[in-house]
Amino acid sequence: MNARVVLLGSLLVLSLTSVACRRRRTTGPDPAIRVSVELGGGQDDPAVPTPEFPVTDVFWSSKANELLDASHSLRTVRCPPNGAAGSVWGTDVYTADSSVCTAALHSGLIDLAQGGVVQIVRESPAASYRGSGRNGVRSNGFAAYPAAFRFSRGPRPGLLEEPVDDGAGRTPPAGGPWARTLRDQRGVETADPVVFECPAGGSAHTVWGTDVYTDDSSVCVAAVHAGVITFAQGGTVRAWRGPAQIAFAGSARNGVSTTNYGHFDGSFAFDRAAFARMPRAPEGATAYGWDQSLSTHRAERVLRQRAWCPPNGTAHTVWGTDVYTDDSSVCTAAVHAGLISLERGGTFTVSNAPGRPNYRGAARHGVTSQDYGEFAGSIRLSR
Repeated sequence: MNARVVLLGSLLVLSLTSVACRRRRTTGPDPAIRVSVELGGGQDDPAVPTPEFPVTDVFWSSKANELLDASHSLRTVRCPPNGAAGSVWGTDVYTADSSVCTAALHSGLIDLAQGGVVQIVRESPAASYRGSGRNGVRSNGFAAYPAAFRFSRGPRPGLLEEPVDDGAGRTPPAGGPWARTLRDQRGVETADPVVFECPAGGSAHTVWGTDVYTDDSSVCVAAVHAGVITFAQGGTVRAWRGPAQIAFAGSARNGVSTTNYGHFDGSFAFDRAAFARMPRAPEGATAYGWDQSLSTHRAERVLRQRAWCPPNGTAHTVWGTDVYTDDSSVCTAAVHAGLISLERGGTFTVSNAPGRPNYRGAARHGVTSQDYGEFAGSIRLSR
């Protein structure tokens, strides 16, 4: 989840990976969390790493609900330098499926070039989340979400802020026609395309996918990417709504760079035949998005299945080596185990296993997994 452009008025222009409006699915009551940045202090300061809470290296794509569970209420993490900003919902209080590192960037606590260390702890969820543009990042508003996090010391003082969302997940009017998406028409049953008028002189907005796009992508910018219109001339475009997809592959076309994304509940295309060309799991295999884990199957005493991961994946967080925590990304663990690759994806066998007293991290096949202590469930992978 990379290059994208988000323009925030007088704020900094980031590449097109910054952040865009996105609905997301709720898979269950994820633990809520709070994040505090390491700023020094004594042993009683919760923002200072201790032997009990060593620093864990994470990706910029790592979400807070991947890092904590009910039995681990605090984790200190290091965001690497030269980051690529991910998706964020909220201001000061963020949804737990937001990128931890991008939330820290939005709050002015770290930067893209150098990264930095933050600490995440459990917190109560908010009834709603307000979007804003700060520190070159656009976060988005969202309604009630069952888990949240915040920076306990608040944002860096003096940040300029620009409202960007009405709090209900809708694109603000200032975005104009080139910011419009098909998200509000999800579930409308019709075989007819939706017609969009894209005026001349368009501006870049966020897009995920190639040929088939997430339905919260800018329709007009996706049309430029697909070669249907140009920014300079604009034009009339017709988009067909489509079903959920397991993965969306980004690419650079016609002056627009789109981004990879995992499972998403709505899609659209300018050619109806494009839906049939989307990658599909082989017969007898279960499709996994690159952000999915097996933790929801922990209660099943024995689970063994053929799993398939789509091509053009994005690495997510993994704990362990050979045996992994069951909240690890299944697909990324398979890359770490040498069974598939990010570029090609592939098929393998995954099974659940009892929890272990500890998990050892290691660097393998371009993926660095993390150490972890006792955990309630595990997974094993094989060909």
